[in-house]
Amino acid sequence: MSKKKLNTSPILNELKQGSVFFQKETERTEDHSENRANQRTEYRSEKRSVQLPVKRRTKRYSFEFYDDQISHIKRIKIETELAGENISLSEVVREALDYYFETVRKSERSEERSLLRPELRAEKDRLDNPL
Repeated sequence: MSKKKLNTSPILNELKQGSVFFQKETERTEDHSENRANQRTEYRSEKRSVQLPVKRRTKRYSFEFYDDQISHIKRIKIETELAGENISLSEVVREALDYYFETVRKSERSEERSLLRPELRAEKDRLDNPL
């Protein structure tokens, strides 16, 4: 028994006319390797006129929270979503920490508290005066 052979010439003709993979030699883009420099430069060729905003990177850590703190965080998330905004539990905690750093840490009470403990004072001095 002999197998039937599929006539592929009509399919190939159709592909050759409109396919990206079967372009004629004259349609292909020119070879850019001739135009490239042989060595890389240290500087970019184009200058950016606008600075891109610096994105804060996140890093995963595991912390322990009290049950009532988790309840408050979840309540804030639900209230925010009912107001029409999407927010994650992590975003709530990050915003709370940013608020803490901007307000409480700058208060005199926080400064006095850290100066009472020598190990915190040493750590603060180390952070304020990096090598």
